[in-house]
Amino acid sequence: MNNENFKLQISADGVVRAPRAMKTSNFKFQTSNFTLYIAAVVLLLVSCSDDDTSVPDSSQDITIVSNNLIFEPTGGTGTLSVTTVSGSVQAELNATWCQATVNGSTITVTAEENPSFEGRTTLLTLRSGEASRQVPVQQRGMALGSLPVHAHRAPIQGERYTIYIRHDLPIQLTTDEEWLHPYMNGDTLVVEVAPHTDRFIRRGAIRFECAGYTDELLITQYNLEASILGCWYMGGNMGGAATGFRFNVVKQGEKYYHNFFTMTDWADQFLDLEFDEDRCEIIFHSMTSIYTDPRTGSNDTYYFFTTEGLIAASHNATMRASIFYNPLWGSHYAVLEDTGSWGGGTLYGFLIRTTNSFYATNLVQLTDPYLVWLGPEGTNLNEN
Repeated sequence: MNNENFKLQISADGVVRAPRAMKTSNFKFQTSNFTLYIAAVVLLLVSCSDDDTSVPDSSQDITIVSNNLIFEPTGGTGTLSVTTVSGSVQAELNATWCQATVNGSTITVTAEENPSFEGRTTLLTLRSGEASRQVPVQQRGMALGSLPVHAHRAPIQGERYTIYIRHDLPIQLTTDEEWLHPYMNGDTLVVEVAPHTDRFIRRGAIRFECAGYTDELLITQYNLEASILGCWYMGGNMGGAATGFRFNVVKQGEKYYHNFFTMTDWADQFLDLEFDEDRCEIIFHSMTSIYTDPRTGSNDTYYFFTTEGLIAASHNATMRASIFYNPLWGSHYAVLEDTGSWGGGTLYGFLIRTTNSFYATNLVQLTDPYLVWLGPEGTNLNEN
């Protein structure tokens, strides 16, 4: 563009006119740029004035040293370590599924189990003097839903057993038993159980693994009349010698009963027996009365005792007997296992005691008690 095009033009009548080459739009553009320039300068001057009203970031006064606040669905405990300018810190959580405690500069967060497949997040608020900071607390959702049952008794003729198990990731199923064939069909576990022609009890476990989480389903299969009902022998050690006694197990309707022959006159009465059909387990409760002599009022009761010799005088104390088949004996057997402690000692003995208002006498006191199935009801006991 020629510079002469920008010279002012004066007409003969003295009027000053802009040159034709200078467009009005160019003039407006230059004016707009000038206005923006002035505005930027004013903004810069205001921001650099002595009257600075900006709010500092108080979270810089609380420094995160280590953070372990991501939880698995099972829950657990995690910690957060911090340093602060003031030297002290308080912690608050706005969720009911986790709690926080403070010990010096360490915050411990305890999370409950997450029963949902959805993950969840909440905020942990830290305060130190006027400073505050928020840290997320996260918990993953379940990958494998809990089993509705953990034990199942299959009929001896076999079956196709199914249960619903929700899962978000693939499930790996394993078993050591050839008579069990488990597989997943969507969210349904299918277990094909082969027929069982032998009289002995067989047990099989199906193991689940999904994203690091494991569970197990127990399958039992047995003939009740040829394995459980009938005469049993409870043996053990008494004063260094092997001894024991017999009792019968019967079923009437849907209920099971047993009788312990007393050591006095061998009279007996049947009592309720707790039997877990799915797990094939007999459950004994301590402090159960087995016979009351109407003539003397003496009462025969069985108890458990502990490694310290204490008697578990409570019906809530239990010992379980899981029944298995022993091919060497050709019969079923069970070892009584303690399911708790009493007075600081482990339950490990079985005691039958007769008591009245004048005395208490131990009739049988067995250590390491066990059970052996002898046969149909009424089978004679040969203690030798």
